[in-house]
Amino acid sequence: MNTAVQGDVIAIASDHAGFSLKAILSRDIERNGFRALDLGTDSPDPADYPKIAESLALSLVSGKARFGVVLCGCFG
Repeated sequence: MNTAVQGDVIAIASDHAGFSLKAILSRDIERNGFRALDLGTDSPDPADYPKIAESLALSLVSGKARFGVVLCGCFG
């Protein structure tokens, strides 16, 4: 099991439905001593969710981030 330590990078991405929550979580990530890597979307306008999710996955595979959080409105 991986354990997060302060300074770790946590990638965070969302579609337009998760845009507001992403901003809140990004601040909380930073307040708790981690680095938030915001991968979009950058507005509440409709976004191409698969591309955003792909960018988060690639950040994990490449080592740019150690953990990731994806937010979407698919279920609500």
